[in-house]
Amino acid sequence: MAKGFGKNQNKTGNKKGQKAYRAFLDEILLATANSRKNPQLIFWRLIEENSHKLNDGFVEFLQHWLKLNLGKESLKIAGLRAKSILDFSVYIAEFPRGDQEINIEIAIAGIEAAITFFKRGLFPEEWGLSQKNIASFYRRRIRGDRSENLEKAIAICQKALQVFTLETFPKEWAITQNTLGLIYSDRIRGDIAENQEIAISCYKAVLEVFNRETSAIEWGLLQHNLGLAYNRRIKGDLRENQETSIAYYEAALEIRTREEFPEKWAQTQTELGFVYSGRLLGNPRENIDRAIAYYQAALEIYIPTIFSIGFSFVETHLLAAYKFRDDLEKSGKEIAFIIQIFQAIHKHILLPESQKNLTRTNTMSEVDELLIKSGNSNSAMGNFAGEKAFYAFISANLEKFDNNFIQLFRNWATVKLSTVDWDEAKYIEISIFLFSVLIQKFSQGNIAINLEIAITGHEIISSVFSDRENMADKLMKVQVLNNLSFAYRERIYGNKAENLEKAISLGETALKIVTRHNDAFLWANLQNNLGGAYSYRIRGEKAENLEEAIQHFTAALEVFTREYNPFLWAALKHNLGDAYGHRMKGGRLENMELAIKYIQASLEVYTQEKFPKEWANNQNTLGFIYSERVRGDRLENLEKTIEYYQRALQVFTADNYPEFYGKTKMNLANTYRDRLKGNPVENLEIAIATYHHVLEVFTKEAFPEKWASTQNNLGMAYSNRILGKPVKNQELAIKAYEAALQIYTEETFPREWAMVQKNMGIIYASFIKGNSSENLEKAMTFYQAAGRVFTYDSFPKYWARNQYNMAATYIKLEKINEAIACYQSALKIFTPTTFTMDCFSTGRILGDLSFKTNRWTEAIQGYGIAIEAVETSRSWITSEFRRQAIMENVIDVYFQMVQAYINTDNLEKALEYAERSKSKRLVDLMASNDLSQGGEISPEVQELLQQYDNLQQQIDQQHYQKSSDNHRTITEVGSRNNQRVSLNAYNEKVAYLESQKQEIWEKIRKEDPVLAGEIQVSAPDITAMQKLIDKPTTAILSFYNTADNTYIFVLRQNQISIHNCSQQGIEILQRWIYENWLLPYLPDENETDEQKKERQSKWYDQMNSILAEVGSQFIEKFI
Repeated sequence: MAKGFGKNQNKTGNKKGQKAYRAFLDEILLATANSRKNPQLIFWRLIEENSHKLNDGFVEFLQHWLKLNLGKESLKIAGLRAKSILDFSVYIAEFPRGDQEINIEIAIAGIEAAITFFKRGLFPEEWGLSQKNIASFYRRRIRGDRSENLEKAIAICQKALQVFTLETFPKEWAITQNTLGLIYSDRIRGDIAENQEIAISCYKAVLEVFNRETSAIEWGLLQHNLGLAYNRRIKGDLRENQETSIAYYEAALEIRTREEFPEKWAQTQTELGFVYSGRLLGNPRENIDRAIAYYQAALEIYIPTIFSIGFSFVETHLLAAYKFRDDLEKSGKEIAFIIQIFQAIHKHILLPESQKNLTRTNTMSEVDELLIKSGNSNSAMGNFAGEKAFYAFISANLEKFDNNFIQLFRNWATVKLSTVDWDEAKYIEISIFLFSVLIQKFSQGNIAINLEIAITGHEIISSVFSDRENMADKLMKVQVLNNLSFAYRERIYGNKAENLEKAISLGETALKIVTRHNDAFLWANLQNNLGGAYSYRIRGEKAENLEEAIQHFTAALEVFTREYNPFLWAALKHNLGDAYGHRMKGGRLENMELAIKYIQASLEVYTQEKFPKEWANNQNTLGFIYSERVRGDRLENLEKTIEYYQRALQVFTADNYPEFYGKTKMNLANTYRDRLKGNPVENLEIAIATYHHVLEVFTKEAFPEKWASTQNNLGMAYSNRILGKPVKNQELAIKAYEAALQIYTEETFPREWAMVQKNMGIIYASFIKGNSSENLEKAMTFYQAAGRVFTYDSFPKYWARNQYNMAATYIKLEKINEAIACYQSALKIFTPTTFTMDCFSTGRILGDLSFKTNRWTEAIQGYGIAIEAVETSRSWITSEFRRQAIMENVIDVYFQMVQAYINTDNLEKALEYAERSKSKRLVDLMASNDLSQGGEISPEVQELLQQYDNLQQQIDQQHYQKSSDNHRTITEVGSRNNQRVSLNAYNEKVAYLESQKQEIWEKIRKEDPVLAGEIQVSAPDITAMQKLIDKPTTAILSFYNTADNTYIFVLRQNQISIHNCSQQGIEILQRWIYENWLLPYLPDENETDEQKKERQSKWYDQMNSILAEVGSQFIEKFI
């Protein structure tokens, strides 16, 4: 945050501002008073969420309000409030973010108000604490005259020591003495030498209280402070002071370790660097080297985004330390390490038995071809001879690879290549190239640094080859450009969008040099890498980028056949699978199924035993594809997704492949967040815990983009969370989204930025806090912002989801017309075969909304597409249990559809959907004549399909015939016994046909399992049904139960009518059937054989009366 942020805003004269400040103050005081467990962190979180209120206006309000109100309250209440103010002041002063100038001013205002209550005579300890704290705040104060602030701090400390004596309050006395020492060490007025002596005496006095055994942390702090004072000391011998300072700092580091106190450790490292940079004793070169090492160590903690002041200070002194070196060639330690690197390359890469024919006189293209044909510069670590040994050397020196190494490497290589003869230069070029390739693939250490080193090396080689015209060197330049392209594609530092544009530009430049004819291998490798760059590209139309990627991958496959190079063939199959998994053009269903086939082909080569990393990457990609898959049951697909991610994690561990590990864990968390199986509460908690774990891997500094992605996903999980207080979950979600937006901007990451905007809209559409209408308007603003990126042409799926979300918000705003229009727009993308479940939910809501508002046309539109989607989904499911479960959850859609058609007097359509809704019908109607027209089917399967269809028609004929028999006139109905015989014969006939049909289906499944699973449910043909009615006096009755009513459709030869049995819904009807028909038939476990016969006889006797009652209520109305 900028230093001046929040100044002079909302002065106390603004009533609205006063009200906001009062509410904020009350919230702070309540949190401060009630927080017993880790109160500082709780308070800091609250401050972070309200940082915009920390300004001059709040300082003035605090001073005015406390002065006005603290004295008016009862002694007990005022005391509690003053204690809270005291704690609050300490916490705000220690808050590490925000405007430090404002934070200190607020702390001072709070303490000064608390002192007015804590009189020395009544509350000596609290008064002393207040004095001690405010002295520390004046020492750190930014506003006002620095020298005056320090003088005031000294006076206040001395007041505190009047109460905090060594005898009565030893701990507080010691802390106050330490503060006094710090003030004297910084003091401007008075004798500077004397000030340092006073500071030293203060620190040494404190050691009487804080020793290492009982107060290790405080003792460590004192050692650091004494080191600071001795380094500044004027009196005494300068050499001795420096050595004493070093000894104190080194003693401090025994306590202030990096693991336990990283920031304090960095402070001491910095001060040691400062001492060694001017040390008089010892070897000057060794001293400056140690100073640099200490500064570099500090910079491992002082990252600019968090410790900007510390980073700037250390970096300035580090640069000054470098200037102490006479020149690069005099720097022995670091250059020795670079030489060791090239010695390791020579030993492990250039001189193994399989490559012993390579010498310094070999061209780089020969080295390159050997290296790449053994696995490619983008391939798995360790598959090239000698790589593992080289990587073992690198792993033992990870701490040496940092930003300093990059600059040193560049400078050394540039100087070296310009000063040696041609043969030596050629050897260095080869070594730099190989090192750049190997470090680019290295999966351990700091990945961002590894890529920067690789980029540096390749850029050095690229500049060397820029003017060389022979073909061998030109082709070598192409490979360097290709590797650079790949490195920029994967680069972590810098602007991601610009890095990808650079990657594409480098690749396309290389393609102007090489052709398939002069070097097919390099040409195909370039095509592959360019495909990857276009796959990830941020700028341009995403759909077009993916098409470009697919073209490049397909071109590369013309060269990289499985016979020529199975490794790269498999890599391309994987890349195509990934591209088709994200593809926007073409049929989504077909794209997903094609993606699966490509990945499965890749796995024919990439086995877990031979290529574990590539195998695991394929498992990860399969997990993504199944999470997005259209075909099949969504629940089953998500379970497969989890299985694939868990397989990938068998290889991707946090130690071996941290980036891949983090990516896979995040994908796994996403799946648990969306999981349908299992306990929803547990699934979300697993997801949230996993996201937090991923954030330990994907830190903001090391992986900013992935950190932001994880924050966005975490926000989505909190948004859906069931455990905990809803409002707290929503606030945590917003906090995570806002964190993501620190990285995702509309310019650099437009798609990701828009995704977060959409998610923020979802939160505010249901936000519990604040004004509801204002929240809804905020939600619409976020959706509209997302819509600037998520357009119909560029991101159709996300555009449709944005329309869906906007519709839901319009409903809450009671803008029904707008809501219906948005749902209808979404359904342009959400079709039954592309986004099946999205289509179903959108259609269902459109139908429900329109039904409630008597808009029957729109209701029919929504329900119709929802039914088509659910029947499509149901036809893909292999589990009959899941098929029935889905039907139970959507049966009301059929109810409403039937009712909507009845309300529009379209009885033919009403009857059609009534028949479709019957689960038995959905199971029966599996055959489809159209299926055989969709592709090439063997004659054997076609014959089986014909047999299947014939059997289904026979079953249908039996159903229709039985329906006709059951609904004849009463005079045509025979005795009960005849009916029973007829029923048994019917059941036996249908059972036989069903068994025959099942046998045929099993044969189809053996021959073509995909085809067998694709047999679709079709709607009943009303005209065909009417043709089955052979007499004008005959009618087919179709009973349809809804929750409230039973409808009887009467289908005659040339017309349809309907009768509504009002208030005779499915539950009432089934209860009547159960009580009057089924219950009397059920046996009593204690009954005798005689009683059983008597019960059955009675049940048979009652059958006529029951059927007569049914007839009197329903059937006779239509005779």
